[in-house]
Amino acid sequence: MTGASGGRSRTAVCSQSMEGSAIPPLRYLGDPELMQPQPKVKELVKAEEFQSRLKILREAMRTYGGIGIAAPQIGWWVRAMCFGIEDGNPRYPAAPPVPFQYWINPEITWFSKETSWMWEGCLSVPGMRGWVERPREICLMGLNERGELGEVHFKDLPARIAQHEFDHLDGVLFPSRVESAQLLVPQPVFDGKGSWATDWPTPGSYRTKAGDLSLQK
Repeated sequence: MTGASGGRSRTAVCSQSMEGSAIPPLRYLGDPELMQPQPKVKELVKAEEFQSRLKILREAMRTYGGIGIAAPQIGWWVRAMCFGIEDGNPRYPAAPPVPFQYWINPEITWFSKETSWMWEGCLSVPGMRGWVERPREICLMGLNERGELGEVHFKDLPARIAQHEFDHLDGVLFPSRVESAQLLVPQPVFDGKGSWATDWPTPGSYRTKAGDLSLQK
């Protein structure tokens, strides 16, 4: 597996870290390797090395406090991701539980015309929140951690998380999904949301807590 040209040595370092069961460092907005489409997984999913990498991906999500994480965020250049909320998450206190799951070579096969909005954050974009519109429902097809092909219909928060992580596999981070700069705010500003002017920056964004979704912009 290789990343962008000129990034081969960095990829090798990350691979060694994963094989040694260490948690690789996060990659951030602006990293040229992170912000490009990733290749499909070609190796055998049940292989010991691949299974080890999946476990490290899940541990990285827990270590860094995410509700989801995509392989390229820790320098693993393949189309793999995982997400779930099992014991709550302080970054999204209003979010309900979401069963943990792996997705390998996922594809969005359908999405609804109805949309919703959410204050999204990202481990690779620290200290920011963005008011992002996405389809409210999707169907996702891909392999699980056992290499079995399946398709699942997601609605509301699970659909939102799946789309956010799927974007990472195409090199897309949430700031590019924000409609205007007014809807992208630093975390300290978001933390002071109670002092915002009524219905600023939009009625829906003003009323929506971290982890909730809104059907109103």
